[in-house]
Amino acid sequence: MDLKRISVIGLCLAAVAAVVMLVAFMLEPPKIYISEICPSNSGTSKKTDKQDKNGDPSDWIEIYNPTNKDISLSEFSLSKNGGADQPLGGYVVKAHDSIIVYCSSAGFENADFPHADFNIGKVSEAKIILRYNSLECESIKLPKLDKGVSYSKNADGTMYVSEPTPLAANAEKTIGDTPVFSKAAGSYKKAFDLEITAGEGQTVYYTTDGTDPATSDTRKVYKKALKIYDRSDDENVLSAYDPMKIQLDYRDSIKLPDKSAVDKGTVIRACAEGTSGKCGRTVTATYFVGVSSEDHNGLPIISLTTDPDGLFNEKTGIYSLGEVYEEYDEENPDHPWNGSIPANYNQRGREWEKECYVEYFDSEGNSLISQDCGVRIQGGWSRADYQKSFRFYARGDYGKSSFDTAFWDNYTDINGVSIDSCKTFVLRNGGNDANYSKFKDTMIQSMASGRGVETQTGTACVLFIDGEYWGLYTLQSDYSDRYFADKYGVAKSNVVVYKNDELSEGETEDEKLFEDMYKFITENDMSDEKNYKKACAMIDMDNLADYSAAELYIFNDDWPQNNYACWRTRTIEQGNSYADGRWRFMLFDTESSGDHYNEKYLNRNMFSYLKSKSETKLGGILCSLIKNKGFSLKLTSAACQYGSVNFTPERFGEYLESYKDIYYGELDNYFRRFPTWANRKKTTDPMLARWQNFIDGRYERVLTYLAGEFGLYDQRTVKISVADSEQGGVLIGGVELESGYSGTYFDGCEIKMTAQAKAGWHFDHWEGVAKSDADSQSVTVTVDGDMAVTAVFEKDVV
Repeated sequence: MDLKRISVIGLCLAAVAAVVMLVAFMLEPPKIYISEICPSNSGTSKKTDKQDKNGDPSDWIEIYNPTNKDISLSEFSLSKNGGADQPLGGYVVKAHDSIIVYCSSAGFENADFPHADFNIGKVSEAKIILRYNSLECESIKLPKLDKGVSYSKNADGTMYVSEPTPLAANAEKTIGDTPVFSKAAGSYKKAFDLEITAGEGQTVYYTTDGTDPATSDTRKVYKKALKIYDRSDDENVLSAYDPMKIQLDYRDSIKLPDKSAVDKGTVIRACAEGTSGKCGRTVTATYFVGVSSEDHNGLPIISLTTDPDGLFNEKTGIYSLGEVYEEYDEENPDHPWNGSIPANYNQRGREWEKECYVEYFDSEGNSLISQDCGVRIQGGWSRADYQKSFRFYARGDYGKSSFDTAFWDNYTDINGVSIDSCKTFVLRNGGNDANYSKFKDTMIQSMASGRGVETQTGTACVLFIDGEYWGLYTLQSDYSDRYFADKYGVAKSNVVVYKNDELSEGETEDEKLFEDMYKFITENDMSDEKNYKKACAMIDMDNLADYSAAELYIFNDDWPQNNYACWRTRTIEQGNSYADGRWRFMLFDTESSGDHYNEKYLNRNMFSYLKSKSETKLGGILCSLIKNKGFSLKLTSAACQYGSVNFTPERFGEYLESYKDIYYGELDNYFRRFPTWANRKKTTDPMLARWQNFIDGRYERVLTYLAGEFGLYDQRTVKISVADSEQGGVLIGGVELESGYSGTYFDGCEIKMTAQAKAGWHFDHWEGVAKSDADSQSVTVTVDGDMAVTAVFEKDVV
């Protein structure tokens, strides 16, 4: 054997080994590790006082260097839940020392400290990964945690919940872990045992009455699995509360429900106590055995869990008459019985908001929402009802700052992109319609949608409070700064909302924006085109005409002195036509219309009614504006389209049957749960009959009122058709016209039509319009005599 060859081979092997060792040395990350994670900074420690761009305290991660050498973070990065790596920069962790990495998805201004652009998040599980180049150093999965606590690492690498100890030795004593339930919340057909687990040696407390086990006097120590069973034989608890202490609507015709009328679930709240004697995060889940969406007409179920004192306590309970009423009643013993009387439930403001836990189960039983949030009583006079409305608030103080699910189908922004989160939502009892159909407002808004006036989206659901059935509601979108920011792409901080004579969203000084507009329009002659032009720079007149025409058409007698609102941006945002600083109006609470209670207004002239409200702010604005010919024509055009398109008797009948299918079956359950004089036979059916009668003859009366107010005489017939309905259709205000459409209008009315082709076809031209407009898919025609317009489509060329 050649010794020289052997020697060369040996040298080569040695060189390879050296390279391998060098590569291994180069790849092996320096020995630093994550020692503590604080997913929700309370902002009380000066050691972790960095704020993000929004001025909020930042989440933070502590990295520890256990070696004798200083280590640079230049090759290190952090990521969350598989997201992008966030480089930590060239900051140095000194030997046997720590450094804080601040975390916020909002980012930081001129950050001269280690940071990562993500929120850690305390309200859901998260995985934090530390990497060196592309090598994963460690991965830590966090549980859901309460605000102001940390997930810390002990000497053997075990993670535990503790008090935050930034840039110091980790706390030796633990805070309780987040308990884990053996079964997911929801509906079950049979009884089962529920197990609750937490950290070794920790004491688990639980409650079944909605109170927080961390502080509750009724809490129990968990020792063995809890039996979750069908509670149909259990006595009523919250629903056994004296109705005379929570409402003013009824004095002689109200009573408590039978226990058979109150379906029940089991609410379990649990927390664990650590060696520090402190409890960790409270977890909540609602379980239904023998009760499901199928038992409530296939409707989604919302479970509200809260401390009963927050609802019924005499001093602070938001559902009760309480001390506020008792004091008023003592001084005013002969007061009337109505919703305006001072009571706990009529108090407004954040101080009357109660912390709660809300779960949302869709009609298939899937859990789409489960989070801590805030709740208040919602509404006007309906706050005095037996069954009250609620508004829910997502806030960072409670956990998540939004409800991240798509509550409503076809809930989109102005560009048709789905909106799948919101800051607030409302469970509405129906307002004036609470003991009639409950769907009147949402049906009217649905029929009027698409015309350029803001409308809310609503869907039927049932509510349980602390496990007890609370009746039928409409889950409704809520007008807020976040609503307009999401829908129109404007800056949330730039949104101003004025509602019922007061500022609802915005800064205090923004109220002057409305007052200036109101004074200018009511104190100047709007028939003068110069004045009207200035008014047009303050209000979107097309929007106002559509909005007011809708309210006048349905004859809402709880308007315009009440139930009006408008929004605008404080300043102009270039490139966004909805951020032009003009007021735009929105529909809500429309149910006191269409002869809701009786038929005394059936033949009341809508303009004489409007003028009787001229001393109100919106009434004054409209009475001034209808003196202008241009505005009166816009109003007439909109009213004619409501009568010829949106609120025709045929379309009304279709909508009514659809809504009855959804709500009608559950109304019986509601009336049994809240027994009064009202029921379907006495209230629902007679109201719907009045409403139908109102709609049947409404357009003829509206045409008469328009003619008399604006001197209009000749009614014209406008026919709109398509060459072949299999090829496409025509839309007015978002409504597809029926085949052979014929509507009644006045000369001068403007009608905007859009041709919409079906699959395999495309729009070609219009017949019966001006030549200059014939090729436009959307065209606005001005009525001048009887008209016949046809949309023509052609087959696509393959």
